Amino acid sequence: MAETNGTRTIAVTSGKGGVGKTTLSVNLALALAEEGYRSCLFDADLGLANVNVLLGLDVARTLEDALFGETTLQDIRFRDVHGIDIIPGSSGARRMADLDPEQVSALLSSFGDLDGYDFFIMDTSAGIARNVVAFCLAAHDVILVVAPEPASMTDAYALLKILHLNDFQGRVEVVVSRCRSIAAAKTFFDRFRVTVREHLNLKVVLLGVVVQDDRVQDAVRRRQPVLRIHPRTNASRCIRHLAKALVQRPVSGKSPGLSPFWERFIRFVKAPLNLGEEEAGPPQPEQEAATAPGGRPRIHGSGIDLSVQLNAVTHELSLIREALVKMSSNGGEGRKHEPIRLDFDAFLEQRSAITKRNRP
Repeated sequence: MAETNGTRTIAVTSGKGGVGKTTLSVNLALALAEEGYRSCLFDADLGLANVNVLLGLDVARTLEDALFGETTLQDIRFRDVHGIDIIPGSSGARRMADLDPEQVSALLSSFGDLDGYDFFIMDTSAGIARNVVAFCLAAHDVILVVAPEPASMTDAYALLKILHLNDFQGRVEVVVSRCRSIAAAKTFFDRFRVTVREHLNLKVVLLGVVVQDDRVQDAVRRRQPVLRIHPRTNASRCIRHLAKALVQRPVSGKSPGLSPFWERFIRFVKAPLNLGEEEAGPPQPEQEAATAPGGRPRIHGSGIDLSVQLNAVTHELSLIREALVKMSSNGGEGRKHEPIRLDFDAFLEQRSAITKRNRP
């Protein structure tokens, strides 16, 4: 077992839902525990807290109760669930943006008492909501789960762009899930890696692959980890390989421990986010108060108006999809569609033309 030098924080996230993110989070934590590491899983999917569903847990109290009620983190924590500890998050993390200094101090002290873990894994929500971005920016590493389909690729690209614009200092490791073969997954990842490098100047590495496996769905139906009830199935082998690859990579340069992580998270969840400038166009009257110098849209606090403040990013996302999913029918029933082709040059030309039209 390798030395971790403090608690290593890992945000498991995805641009799009339905790619197996929570299943990976749960089973990766278990695989690390099998390797002898103390692992804690934090259910940070604030919209759909699925960890308890996958493991058949009856959650009576969550992080929100520990922050604003009369209980503690130790009280809400599930101990030794298949060898790991679990902290149910609920909507408590969203309300962290509104904590006063005394509450922040109490929170940091509480998590400081949990520093005995080697790995603290966060199962975040999918997409680019403020809390997701804050978890990723604060973590040592981000595991980005993508499926081999255009929508998953483009949504992952949008999340990476937000992290890049906000000076993400950690490491992004990609897991390609639900693929038919390892060879197909590597081909898909190569396209994604080149796209990210050329258009974001950001380096991503392949942590591993989780192949499509019907036993995973069987485990979900039975509310058990696939590593426990189907330990020798292909998906379980893939996840164990991911865990071994993860521990072999050194931690990034951020301070270890849970207190420094939560300090960073609170700072990021409270601060304005940079969503880019050139795509935003002229601010509308209702956006003036939420616009930084230079025209950069800002997000303040925990109240996010996605329809207004993330308009630039979501519009760009739609253009990327158009560039990726160029499937044209040749007409006639039974005719095959052309293969999906990557055409980011066309996307950039469209974006530049729209930006010019929007300028006053």
